[in-house]
Amino acid sequence: MINAITKSGTNELHGTAFFFDRDKIFDAKNFFDPAGPIPPFRRVQFGASGGTAIIKDKTFVYGTYEGVRQNQPLSKKILVPDAASRAQAVPAVVPYLDLWPVAPAGASDANGIQTFNVSLPAISKENYATARVDQKLSANDNLAGSYFWDSGPLTQPDPLENTVHSVFSRGRRSVRRNPLVQLSSR
Repeated sequence: MINAITKSGTNELHGTAFFFDRDKIFDAKNFFDPAGPIPPFRRVQFGASGGTAIIKDKTFVYGTYEGVRQNQPLSKKILVPDAASRAQAVPAVVPYLDLWPVAPAGASDANGIQTFNVSLPAISKENYATARVDQKLSANDNLAGSYFWDSGPLTQPDPLENTVHSVFSRGRRSVRRNPLVQLSSR
């Protein structure tokens, strides 16, 4: 079970905003990163929230938004045929050898296969939003409704960089609350 709590608006306009930036200059080299400079990395997180009254003391709204933009390359180790294996390939296989990159100089070589590290970009653009409306029906009765929305596409090439894989997630949910009746005994 997951419980989500949303704020309610007030008679006065209130809100907040935030921005957070993280860059590769703050990171250490990953053990699996290829030799050379640190792969590029960027994560920006930003958002805002606010609420107010539509009708004073009766109808209130409150909403939030958060966005995340991230480009974080992933380090992968790939295996490719060496130059001798490429030269000995049968003619039917030769056109497909171009699907594998040529290993850089100094790549380890064992049994006709070279191994080296690559850095693959993984780009995500996530968005999250919530909205809530409250209606005060009487001194004891309230009606509230909330709406949640999120979207998070991610793209990443395969280790050989021949194709790009995309994963897309999206979610929506609205929640309605029935009037709450508070009973009191006197």
